[in-house]
Amino acid sequence: MLESNFEQERVTLRQNISAEIIRKHKIPLERLKFIGFQDRIFETLWYVFWGDYVSYYLAILHKADPSANDDITALKNRLI
Repeated sequence: MLESNFEQERVTLRQNISAEIIRKHKIPLERLKFIGFQDRIFETLWYVFWGDYVSYYLAILHKADPSANDDITALKNRLI
């Protein structure tokens, strides 16, 4: 799970809900926080790029379909 140097309450809520969903599936969870970012926009773009790349690579590596899934939809619905 990626943590931000500029984290806000809404992001913390998203992380907690995501961790709950991940634990429901008995998937190990790690928290990762890159240090040294001075700019929120650069950090955000880096995390989006890095997270998308890792997610896609892991899906392919594990022969899984990297397209949308029900758990992501549930996360988005709970945050509305």
